Amino acid sequence: MSCNGAAYQGVSNSGNSQVLTWNPVFLTAPDGSTALLQTTSIDISIFDDADGSLLWSADQTRGQHPGSVTCSVDAHAGGEHIVGTFTGELIHTSH
Repeated sequence: MSCNGAAYQGVSNSGNSQVLTWNPVFLTAPDGSTALLQTTSIDISIFDDADGSLLWSADQTRGQHPGSVTCSVDAHAGGEHIVGTFTGELIHTSH
């Protein structure tokens, strides 16, 4: 995952069966510092790795504030290809 050009590893736990939630994304930078991304907009698609078919997509915005950080993801996990962008506020939790 890349946020405004900086590399991060990200994890989000929806805690329920809804795929799209507004829970924060927990980020870790290569230097070990951590941050939270509180998303305000999501534009994401999930494809099947085997045949490339679209499994799910969403393009949603929450509230009027666009957010100052844009993060992009292009990853493969569990037989799926996840591609998209997240916009929101980045809150640094350690340095």
